[in-house]
Amino acid sequence: MVIDKFIVDFCCLEAKLIVELDGSIHDSQEAQIADALRTEHLIALGYQVIRFCNEQVLNDLSKVLATLRKTLQTPQTTTQ
Repeated sequence: MVIDKFIVDFCCLEAKLIVELDGSIHDSQEAQIADALRTEHLIALGYQVIRFCNEQVLNDLSKVLATLRKTLQTPQTTTQ
């Protein structure tokens, strides 16, 4: 899905929640800086962003799902 100028991995528009899955390409310092800027921009648009590495999804899906459930049950607060 495209949000502003970014293609995001998953988005729930109703909850304004974006889920990003990061492979090893995101390990470099440059990628981490770009990811942080991207996340800040998406937050400024009113979205909540959660990032998981691929290994978390593959090896500990129950924890990933628990994190998503908890995030969806917790009201989002804005600091603007």
